[in-house]
Amino acid sequence: MPFLAMALAVALGASSAGQSPEPVKLALPKLQSVNLTSDQLDAFTDFLAQRLTERTIRVITAKEVANILGMARTQQLLGCDESTTSCMTELTDALGVDGLISGSIGKFGPTYQASLTVVANGDARLLANISVHADTDEEFLARLRSAAFEAAAEIGRRLGKPTRRYPRSMVSFDFLGAFTSVQLRPRYERALDEHWSMAAEVMLWPNRPSLAFPGLSFTELDVIARVRRHFLDQAPFGLFAGAGLITTTQYGFGTFIASGRQGAYGFAAGGITAEAGGSLLLFDVVGLSAVAFGHLGVGHFAGVDSSGGVSAGFTPALGVGIELLAGYAF
Repeated sequence: MPFLAMALAVALGASSAGQSPEPVKLALPKLQSVNLTSDQLDAFTDFLAQRLTERTIRVITAKEVANILGMARTQQLLGCDESTTSCMTELTDALGVDGLISGSIGKFGPTYQASLTVVANGDARLLANISVHADTDEEFLARLRSAAFEAAAEIGRRLGKPTRRYPRSMVSFDFLGAFTSVQLRPRYERALDEHWSMAAEVMLWPNRPSLAFPGLSFTELDVIARVRRHFLDQAPFGLFAGAGLITTTQYGFGTFIASGRQGAYGFAAGGITAEAGGSLLLFDVVGLSAVAFGHLGVGHFAGVDSSGGVSAGFTPALGVGIELLAGYAF
């Protein structure tokens, strides 16, 4: 019997360990409306619920609340003035949810504004704030989506329950360049808002053989900064086009193959750069990008060789290329 009881306990423990964790559940009763029609408020509320659902949060909307508790009891709890805290606690307890979303959505002149809070059941601690304002329907929905995604990640973290991550930054490397040459090309990207991002890139290429001066090897350091406009998805993902600035510094020395003379040369340049491409997010962790770019600028070249020759002058700095990048999104 003891052995049987132990085996049963182990089996039950393994079964419960294999079960999926309970998702976050939030109640979303009817929000307060300011200068909005009932249809507009319902549309914005449904949009918010759908975005939270995409982040693996179970949302109980006003219609479901009324079905569960009954319309009369729901209105009584939501309209309670004597003790708002006790009413909200009774509401969340009755629904069996982790928290409650409350607040208002309104329109003030041309500006839409949402001011929402998510509080935990039981201790009423703040789980997240959702604050959004915009001057057009399209922009308001885009910002509400972004704010909902950020709030979902914060709610999961504070409750200790799984929700999807919402990366807005990425560190990546050009693996095409790493395979075709010995160069390091890390890039950092960060969203500035729903449509714009910035990208900073450093390229280090040690001992690069020179095509212009056979026998010499150059070490190159490029620093690039760009601003991008994104399409079809929120920054820093989707299709994008961008422009910015680039600086490059190169120095090299060696023995000329043709003449046997030794030489040392340096080059510095600056200019503008443009790019177009797309980024894709996989599993909320891995970012993949394909980018075509071009540079245009002016540089200064100077050098000496063992025969006493000295050369210096300005020269155009041009370049085009393709990058295939993979990295970590966070």
